[in-house]
Amino acid sequence: MKKTFVHTQNAHRFTLTLDGLLNRGAEEACIMVVDGKPGLGKTRVLERWAIQQEAVYIRAMRMWKPAWMVRDLLDALDPTIKHARSMEHLMKQCRDAIKKREQLAERDGLVFAVVIDEIDHVVKMKPREAADVLESLRDLTDTTKVPFILVGMGEVRDGLAAAYPQIMRRSRPVRFQTVEIEDVRKLVDAMCEVDVKDDLVAYLHTASRGFVGEIMEGIKAIERQGRRNRGKPMDIPSMRGQELMTDRRSGMPIKVK
Repeated sequence: MKKTFVHTQNAHRFTLTLDGLLNRGAEEACIMVVDGKPGLGKTRVLERWAIQQEAVYIRAMRMWKPAWMVRDLLDALDPTIKHARSMEHLMKQCRDAIKKREQLAERDGLVFAVVIDEIDHVVKMKPREAADVLESLRDLTDTTKVPFILVGMGEVRDGLAAAYPQIMRRSRPVRFQTVEIEDVRKLVDAMCEVDVKDDLVAYLHTASRGFVGEIMEGIKAIERQGRRNRGKPMDIPSMRGQELMTDRRSGMPIKVK
């Protein structure tokens, strides 16, 4: 299977929302919250974007405290910086490093931002502990004016809105959704190393229920069978009886009927 990035509708919604954030009127509104069920391609899209833009990408930790979070961020910004001992000086080091990276990005025509994946770990903390971490993040984005992109599973933005409205007031949300058949066709055409006919693409869309993880699994299965068929175009009859993917709800294999 070819390793390539496909610009799906979810990726398009992300870039459109980010463009709106970058062109915001209220300078303090520097936070984006990206959420959606597992298997919709959030991490893939955000990692790819961060690599392209030379942005910072880190993962939240279950037991984060504000100082731990700032140290992790500082290491991602510039691993050569020796950590200060006090939180006050750590925050200053972090702000300075963010501004430096932003200036370098601007020089190179890139968009600098800080991406924090698995923000669920923070939202699920005890309220006081979560608030301490989130307020530290808000302080950094307010003082640097650099976007922070918080990425989580499920409906994490709803949890943020209920418990931390002061964060959500400053954010723009993007919810990844199951993909439509047009995106399945794009993914198959770009990644599968055998030709696939429309009937099998439609079957793949239905069986996967639009989850990118399952679509990737299905493409690999189609490709394996396609090689056995000596590269002939694949359709439903040529895959009949073959395992296409695993059903995430039951854990049972889904075979082409």
